[in-house]
Amino acid sequence: MKILVPVDFSKNTQTILDEALKIALKLNAKLCLLHVADSVPEFLGMEHGPQSPRDTLLRKHEESKKALLEIVDTLKNQDCGVESKWTTGPIIEMVLKEAKILKADMIVVGSHGHGAMYQILVGSVSEGILHQSDVPVLVVPTHER
Repeated sequence: MKILVPVDFSKNTQTILDEALKIALKLNAKLCLLHVADSVPEFLGMEHGPQSPRDTLLRKHEESKKALLEIVDTLKNQDCGVESKWTTGPIIEMVLKEAKILKADMIVVGSHGHGAMYQILVGSVSEGILHQSDVPVLVVPTHER
């Protein structure tokens, strides 16, 4: 069994990982961690584009790769298998794509509990995954009520 866990390194990441780990240990499942970083805007790929935004994005990407590996190292001390993948692109699309590639049996995501106006204007990654996924999705509430 494989459990896909998208991670964004927010303050809620540990709560989501804790819940996913509980499930993985009970079901003898493998955790598959996924971080989807921002894509490189087209103008940054141009030879004569501005260098500063390129450097900033590259630094952010390197930091997120390092953070993902640190989480993997922490989880390797547990009694479950763990693997990770780092990619770029639209978050919902990439999570669903990786779920298919991995043949994930479940996706575990967090719900940040933003208000109704945020939902209307921005939407929700967890909601998008929940509505479009072909596999069961566990949404872990991470906000205080």
